[in-house]
Amino acid sequence: MNENTVKFPVVTTKMLKKSGANFSDINDLIEQEKIVRVKRGFYLHKEALQYPHKACFATFRDALYVLESAAYIYGYLDYEPATVMIAASKLESRKKYRSKVLPIRMMVRDDKYYHVGYSQKKHQGFMINITDRERTLLDSIRHSKRMDARIYGKIVAGYINDEKKNLERLVDYSIQLRLIKKVELLLRPWLGNQLDEILEAKRSIS
Repeated sequence: MNENTVKFPVVTTKMLKKSGANFSDINDLIEQEKIVRVKRGFYLHKEALQYPHKACFATFRDALYVLESAAYIYGYLDYEPATVMIAASKLESRKKYRSKVLPIRMMVRDDKYYHVGYSQKKHQGFMINITDRERTLLDSIRHSKRMDARIYGKIVAGYINDEKKNLERLVDYSIQLRLIKKVELLLRPWLGNQLDEILEAKRSIS
């Protein structure tokens, strides 16, 4: 089935009750596999689960997509990752992004750095929260040991070849997140001169 034929409206318990359904009717719809509960009180058409990221975009409107999920959205990966990566602040409930049917992995971030690189992007018809290109690369560098080496390599190569990358922003973030040495070591073979010019300018200002 073509993805364009799959609908992603999120139906809530309140909406179903308003249309005349009771809990028994809702359970019947679930048993008949016409809808699936993605989280408490929220339902999607079962076929939407074929596209876990888009299903998450529809269900978790305030989620922040990071790491492999962000890289996929930016086109650094040529396939949809099996797991949807979401970052949450320490102030958010651990249950907020829990789902029995969607493959979500939630990472808790220090509030001090939560909004570094926080951005928004329209994607697949949804306005989503996502780390920008620079924060996505830096997160990947920080978590490289837990990532598949091929995926990590594609993310690095994707950023290096990305015409929309912003090296000055990357340097600013990497200094703030204490990753500047790793960034220099990793990117100097490809972007050495550009990096050196930016670093020199930063040093002259400071």
